[in-house]
Amino acid sequence: MNIRLTRFRLRTLLIAVAGLCCVLAYEVNWIHQRRHFLAGQESKGVYNEAMRARWPSRTSVNNVSQPVAGAYREAPCCLEWFGERGYHHIAIVIPRSDTVTRRLGVGIDTLDTLDNQADYARAQRLFPEATIYPCVLNGSEAHDVNVKDFVTGKVITGQVYWGDDVWDDTMQRELDELRARFAGR
Repeated sequence: MNIRLTRFRLRTLLIAVAGLCCVLAYEVNWIHQRRHFLAGQESKGVYNEAMRARWPSRTSVNNVSQPVAGAYREAPCCLEWFGERGYHHIAIVIPRSDTVTRRLGVGIDTLDTLDNQADYARAQRLFPEATIYPCVLNGSEAHDVNVKDFVTGKVITGQVYWGDDVWDDTMQRELDELRARFAGR
């Protein structure tokens, strides 16, 4: 019986190996960026007591010292091949200057930012499997931040309060202020 083996030229083999190396390099770089982002968030205070007190029942992996059941999801693409975990949700600290205060009623205020805020957008890109919860640290307190869509101005994450679906001049001004702030960067 005559078995004919498929033959490859050396050039074809080198191109295939180079292509595989490019894919693997992309994945390893992604892992490096994810870990660098989490380390940068640690330096901003994600692990401080205010954040731990704010998130006592949430299993955000960057806010607990021990792995908790339910804190991890399947990592995207091929990241698990390299030992990277997928995250269920991640709390991030954003600068107070990137938020605007919206008054909801007498004595009720909330902080808003846009979905193209630098840290939030980077976290969304690096951790597509996770739900991102932006917060602002104010001394010993951590405050949740609502994220609004850059185009429509509707709240896409955070607490949705009554009146959010009613668009008024104040909300439009706040959205325009945030857009101008981000456009100037």
